[in-house]
Amino acid sequence: MGKYVGIKKYLEKNNMYYYVVSTNDFGGALFYIRIDPISKILDFFETSDFNQEVVYSKDMHDPDFMLEAKNSSINLHVTPYVLLKVYRAIKNNDFPEYLDYCA
Repeated sequence: MGKYVGIKKYLEKNNMYYYVVSTNDFGGALFYIRIDPISKILDFFETSDFNQEVVYSKDMHDPDFMLEAKNSSINLHVTPYVLLKVYRAIKNNDFPEYLDYCA
């Protein structure tokens, strides 16, 4: 059975790209990310309020696609797929409407 992670552009502002991540696979997930392509930083948020505290911040120069477990509602089973798609987007400097993962 295939796996699907929806990664849809939510907002583009000040050279930053914001996406909503959702899936029914891996036990379900709904969270938000902010991509800074200049500094190559990916931030994870539990809600669409991007003024809230960043739950995870990932330097995309680091090839390790795992995040350390924290007390958060972000499903860590989904994050490796998000990291892969964001890594490719940064590498290609291409931030389309959808960065979905499907396998």
